[in-house]
Amino acid sequence: MDDLPLQAVRRKKGSSLHLGIDLLKDGWLDALISTGNTGAITALATLKLDLLPGIDRPCLLAALPTMKGETYIVD
Repeated sequence: MDDLPLQAVRRKKGSSLHLGIDLLKDGWLDALISTGNTGAITALATLKLDLLPGIDRPCLLAALPTMKGETYIVD
């Protein structure tokens, strides 16, 4: 978690983040949720996964509690 994002991408190729992205890319997963280094997961996703047409980078999703359930914010 304390690594710089690019260090985590380059030096920790056997990490759970790398494994998760590879499983997602190969179709073994439908989604990937991580509580790890946000910069590293975003960098890995950008480097290894195809983006949707017109999308330049992955987004972040936050679920916020409300009086009626949850609201989701995408950044």
